[in-house]
Amino acid sequence: MIETRQVHSRADVKIEVVHDSGRTSAVYLGVHTDEGSFEVNIDRQDFPFLMHMLNTTYTDTH
Repeated sequence: MIETRQVHSRADVKIEVVHDSGRTSAVYLGVHTDEGSFEVNIDRQDFPFLMHMLNTTYTDTH
């Protein structure tokens, strides 16, 4: 089991993604700002759909 943690930070936001490659556990997503935080565990079977939706939104807004 190898936990993988990725973190993106800038002045007022920190985004974390954590998963364990040896388990079927969910993928943890955390978004933290000065105004508040959002944390969720995403089932791995739903992760590709989330990525598709985020990519579509990014494409539509850039």
